[in-house]
Amino acid sequence: DLINRVSPSNTPIADDRMRYAKLNLLAGEKAIQTPDFSSAFEFIESGISFLNDGHWEHDYDLSLALIKNASGVACSLGKSHLTTTRLNEVFDNARCYDDKLDSMSVLIQSLAMDGKTGQALESSLRVLAYLEEQVSIDLDEEAILRELTETHKYVQQILPLSLDTIPAMKDPLKIKAMHFLHLSLWPSHQNISLLVALSCRMVRL
Repeated sequence: DLINRVSPSNTPIADDRMRYAKLNLLAGEKAIQTPDFSSAFEFIESGISFLNDGHWEHDYDLSLALIKNASGVACSLGKSHLTTTRLNEVFDNARCYDDKLDSMSVLIQSLAMDGKTGQALESSLRVLAYLEEQVSIDLDEEAILRELTETHKYVQQILPLSLDTIPAMKDPLKIKAMHFLHLSLWPSHQNISLLVALSCRMVRL
């Protein structure tokens, strides 16, 4: 209720604006979890409107959280132009590549939805290389055999274990890599060799 009654035009004090930006972010994140993307869109875009001038410099974490969430919600709602605008804001202002990863995920999904599977795959493989999961787009029979052999050995090692006794993945880097391996599957569906290699990596990860 409080969020809906306050607007940037009647909130001149910088600290108050940041407070309402954060409240809108929290409300937007809660709506995303529901999921209710329409409400999330309203909350997050409202939160962005409360950001002060120079917010990327003075309120970096809040700016990043709002705008990367905005790109994801816009993508989910099919708002392609706004998705691109918000993604570019993140890419232009992020302080390190790690801060771009969530937005790279949105970019890849957006490209795939637009039928730009080549660009989506290229972006996916670039992120995977950064995450130390280098996968070549051009794989010969020897490379595929090597992937299959290594995966077979790994599966043989874990077969005596029940699946529910295998420890959950906790390494943040591996969790990110698994996410981008999964994102790479759809864009690679016409490249069977690459699809096999990606699937093997997911099993071994």
